[in-house]
Amino acid sequence: MADICRYSTIAVVFAEAGVALVDQLQLDQIIAARGGKLVLMGTAAEAELEAAEIGSYPWPVLCRPFSAAVIKSWLPPRHTVPKATAGNNAGPDTLPLHLRIVD
Repeated sequence: MADICRYSTIAVVFAEAGVALVDQLQLDQIIAARGGKLVLMGTAAEAELEAAEIGSYPWPVLCRPFSAAVIKSWLPPRHTVPKATAGNNAGPDTLPLHLRIVD
């Protein structure tokens, strides 16, 4: 939670959690307030998704096995902003993209 709350904007959070933990921590609301999306993963989320009626599970679930390409497909394209050098707006600078894996 500390890692999520320290950012004012978030693109996507992959969380190993099920509905009960998301509700308890209000994780979906905290992420949405920062403009982000929540994607669940892990045993609880996979089991809940499988038991739910089609289309009724509240969040996307990243089911195993998955690849780095699948994770990258959830990430937004790298954004660019004009260079802030004095009098020179010739080229873009890439905004940082942070990927932190918390075990």
